[in-house]
Amino acid sequence: MVKLKNPLFSLGAVGRLTKAITFTRRRKTDIAEKTPDLVDVKSYRQLTWRTMFLMARDLWHALSAAEKIAWEAAGTTRHMTGYAYFISQALRPNPGLYLPLLGGTMQGDIGMAGFKIEGLPDPAAAQEADTLAARDTAIAFHAALAAVHHARYSDGEAVSAMGAKADGNPLHHDRATEWGATEHTAVGNGSPHHARYSDGEAVSAMGAKADGNPLNHDRAAEWGATEHTAVGNGAPHHTKYTDANVLAVAAALFHASRHIPGGADPMRWAANKLLKGAGSGADPTLVDAPPNQRIKLETRAMNAASGNVSYTGYGFTPTSLVIIGVSGIYFSFSLIIPDGTGLCWKRSYSSTALTPQTSFAVWINPASGVSQISTWVSYDADGFTLNWVKGGAPTGTLTFIVIASG
Repeated sequence: MVKLKNPLFSLGAVGRLTKAITFTRRRKTDIAEKTPDLVDVKSYRQLTWRTMFLMARDLWHALSAAEKIAWEAAGTTRHMTGYAYFISQALRPNPGLYLPLLGGTMQGDIGMAGFKIEGLPDPAAAQEADTLAARDTAIAFHAALAAVHHARYSDGEAVSAMGAKADGNPLHHDRATEWGATEHTAVGNGSPHHARYSDGEAVSAMGAKADGNPLNHDRAAEWGATEHTAVGNGAPHHTKYTDANVLAVAAALFHASRHIPGGADPMRWAANKLLKGAGSGADPTLVDAPPNQRIKLETRAMNAASGNVSYTGYGFTPTSLVIIGVSGIYFSFSLIIPDGTGLCWKRSYSSTALTPQTSFAVWINPASGVSQISTWVSYDADGFTLNWVKGGAPTGTLTFIVIASG
């Protein structure tokens, strides 16, 4: 309801009439204007920044009374409240509560905590992420080719085909059945006879086989090794696949038996692996599944004695850490990689600029000779261990956010 300070529609009216018109006064001028419509209420960017703001707010509430007074003092020099100054610093990237995500290169593992990555194009290069549509298309294409060319003949079908082929062959075999289909089957299944000899080896083997064969060939030499070689090279009886052809066909048949319903085995692969497409016409590859990730708020009294402290409750063994520490107006930001080395940026009493320090986890230095500094010790089954060194007689509470991945 509009709140009028003067008669309705007078030159001094102030307020909103329903949701359509707003009466206001700017620069000694009375204005009646249409109430604007907000078109991006609860947009993705608004919700993202709202989440970041709420995290910064929780950090503020975790500060001690002394720390809040220190922020108030620092904010006064900038014509800001202590809370406003703290929020402005906490929402800055590197170090702040977030990393810049628009463009650039991300380094290290990214854990999605069970959430999906959507909106990806189908892969066109070997190192691009797979999509369900591209994977299904590749599997269907692969299965169709394999099904047509490699359904694997049964032993009976192979014997029948050999008999039909022998009718018109220059070797003058009348029928395979004349010398025994059973014998051929027994010899052929898994025997070196079917490892595909070279032409020279085949001629020698035919001569040895002929001695006791029901076809009554005394020796291959009697009908001419030269003739057999000449007939074999390029003749229909010996139009064999090349080794590369056979290997490709065998691979296709192997995969097809796993893609077609009723195949030999279901598709299986090692635990903690995902199937990733390798592009059109290429087999997919296995890649590591996204790592575990946990975010926790930890605290430490600034006057606590030096020594090792183990932090637990993460549910897995981490392999990398991101740590953001705050005490008063001083804070640090560090990255620690799987081998325990890393880099820490700090803001101390001596400089408002961010100063890099090698291989430290948390560095809070509010005054000369006064500090709480930690280094990485180990990754543990349920968390990690830090070694703390206290300098001087610091007071207050140190709060730090840990993002653990593994």
